[in-house]
Amino acid sequence: MNSIPLNWLWNVLTMLGAVATAVIIYWQAGLLRAQNQVYAIMQLNLAWDSREMCSLRSAWADNAGDAEAAEPILEFLEEFSALLKRDVFNEELVWDSTLGWYAVRYYFYSQENETVERLRAKWRDPKLYEHIEGLWQNYRKREDAEWCGGEETFEQKLQKTRDSFVADEKARYARRFPESRH
Repeated sequence: MNSIPLNWLWNVLTMLGAVATAVIIYWQAGLLRAQNQVYAIMQLNLAWDSREMCSLRSAWADNAGDAEAAEPILEFLEEFSALLKRDVFNEELVWDSTLGWYAVRYYFYSQENETVERLRAKWRDPKLYEHIEGLWQNYRKREDAEWCGGEETFEQKLQKTRDSFVADEKARYARRFPESRH
């Protein structure tokens, strides 16, 4: 009769051990996912602030309406946006990242001056830049919700800060790489 309670106790302890192990594995998987996301964002930031990208961004700022100058920048930001779409990044990380901040501005300014439409026509691809467009739409909704009750929309804020943004992008290459000439 004593063996039945011991078997029962053993089964309960085994089940508790299995549940605890599953919880720990789930927790560690979440930590690993977060770590991988942060590492990926850091690598993308390194590429974004590289000599080549800063040069491209500065060239874009020289003529923000030039589709050829905008294309490699938009392609980079489209790849970044696609990672969000595929759940490689969570939205909070993207919203709080510098790259998310830049992506929405480049998309907005390129959409506003019809660069996106010209590139879509050039490549005969109406879905070109759809990931960055989705990022833009979600970011705009989020920003407008946070600005609720304000006198201006997020788009109006971006329009007001366009000249500062372009000037900063133009100067970025010289600031980051003072030994070089653009």
